[in-house]
Amino acid sequence: MNFMIMHLCLVYLTYLCSIIGSIQSICDKTFTCADWGTAQICVPDLSGGYKMVAQVRCPLIMPFCNKKSGTCVPFSGDWGEINVENDNFICMKDGVFPDAENCNTFHICENNKAQTYQCATKGFFYNSLSHTCEKGISCQTLNNKCVQEDAYKVPFPNDLRFFAYCYHQKPRFVNKCDGDDLFDIHFQECKPLCIKEGKLIDSKNQSRFHLCSIVKDSRGKESYMLSTLDCPPETIFNKLADGCVNFNSYQTSKYLEKSTISSSLITDLYSKIFGILNAIKNDLNTIKNNERNVSSTM
Repeated sequence: MNFMIMHLCLVYLTYLCSIIGSIQSICDKTFTCADWGTAQICVPDLSGGYKMVAQVRCPLIMPFCNKKSGTCVPFSGDWGEINVENDNFICMKDGVFPDAENCNTFHICENNKAQTYQCATKGFFYNSLSHTCEKGISCQTLNNKCVQEDAYKVPFPNDLRFFAYCYHQKPRFVNKCDGDDLFDIHFQECKPLCIKEGKLIDSKNQSRFHLCSIVKDSRGKESYMLSTLDCPPETIFNKLADGCVNFNSYQTSKYLEKSTISSSLITDLYSKIFGILNAIKNDLNTIKNNERNVSSTM
């Protein structure tokens, strides 16, 4: 019985810590954790810091968030990936990068220093689109892309944001396009490319965006058309708003939103604490009743 009570309390306390951790979470880099089971994505803002743009609750098969990578992993502790000692990866910029030759390996670059990780679970490959190790995704390396080429760039087939530079017939110097740009193998550079309808960030000008729309030719064949549009004066394009916004008013509204949310979060925290305590009380009563029933039948 004592073991069951300790385990029950540990589960509830872990959940309680996750609530507190989510309130105190801050954005200090691009990929980080809001709490032990929630990953978050942050982007640089004009003040020189970071702002949170999305939070993702980790799935049951990978329930823990890794603080170093900001991705969900299957194990707790310093969680789920294996840190590889020998690291020959060269950082071109900060961020998380897939490996050009090994599908279960990825690299985290911070301040031009690389840390290399491997997916800890056999049969799992790194997915750069979701920043997680996953089972059942196709493994497409760049091993055979540089056999006859040098001083040539090749994109990652599964994620066109990433590309590698062919050096001594090996894919080296992995880099990533800025903003919503994708690597164009014909022009050998990152460009705004349409793969679905919607708006794209201009990687060089915050007051400009690109619109991808479907058009039909005279035979009814569909294709994408890319249009470049400028925002009105004193506005910038915002991906979350899916349009142009006034920068000063947008920043002010986000600040007021954060200040009003904090008080509601505290109120919600107290209600969850009382709910957890009542749940523990009910579960303990259930355990005691079960013990009485077992004793009466013996």
